[in-house]
Amino acid sequence: MFLDNGRNIERVRAVLVIYLIVMTIALLIPNDWLPDWLRGQESMLSGFGAKDKILHTGSFAALSFLGIRSLRGSAFGRRAVIMLGVALCYGAITEIVQGASGFRDYETLDLIADMVGAGIGVGIAWLLDRRKPVSTSPVDSFTDGEEARFPVPTTGSPR
Repeated sequence: MFLDNGRNIERVRAVLVIYLIVMTIALLIPNDWLPDWLRGQESMLSGFGAKDKILHTGSFAALSFLGIRSLRGSAFGRRAVIMLGVALCYGAITEIVQGASGFRDYETLDLIADMVGAGIGVGIAWLLDRRKPVSTSPVDSFTDGEEARFPVPTTGSPR
């Protein structure tokens, strides 16, 4: 699987970088440049811009999912804390820049939606990590989860 742990980490990291570039552009360009279906100005629910909040939540869920899948070699809890911290900083910086730009607005609810999305992405990654045990053994990466079939040399008689 493309997003499986281990073997495809370079691909996941490449997708993460591309996604981050596209997401940053989408968050920082003027609303007038966005397609109509992406604009969050009109409200689907009671006046708080639900479409915009759904877009923020979904985009940060994808970002944190890709981010946590690209961090390997440490316990899941540590990776989750790192990814949530990165998402919080990234969301805060983009909101501050939006507020200072003059053509976008700073919204605290956007930052809250970003954090909810980051939590969802980390949660999905956690569920997938629990579903299948992860091994860091180089043998597993060559055998695709099957048992290794290497001859075991024997020296002398067994004790």
